[in-house]
Amino acid sequence: MATYDLMKKRIKSSGGVATATLGELREAINQARLGPYVLQDIAKGLEREGIAYFPSVTIDDNKAPRKWEEVRLILADQSNPIYKALRAIEDPNADGDAFLVSLAAAGTPVADVARYEDRLKRTRGALEDALAILDEPSDAEVDPN
Repeated sequence: MATYDLMKKRIKSSGGVATATLGELREAINQARLGPYVLQDIAKGLEREGIAYFPSVTIDDNKAPRKWEEVRLILADQSNPIYKALRAIEDPNADGDAFLVSLAAAGTPVADVARYEDRLKRTRGALEDALAILDEPSDAEVDPN
């Protein structure tokens, strides 16, 4: 049986995001069947435990929930960048927009990848130039006869 404490451990051990089925979440609150009221109880329980979920529609607006349907669980903590990105997407506002833009700013992995790709291209070009020079015969190698 899944409990909220086990779910939190799973989130932490998986790098900040864990997958759970509605069936697992139903078991965590000791319910036998899924339905709108059970989904409300799941949502309240996750919120109480400091766990956010995505996509929210799977729990918040699901007319025919199935136990195999999945949600992603994230610790609901403003210092958690995954949570901040989720909130910025699900509940758009100016602060969220600024956070999403900052993800591509210098010093973030997204910006680093582009910078490293540029560096790699320049290094590759310099190596190709050096190899071309090494392939040219030197004056000492040329036979004067």
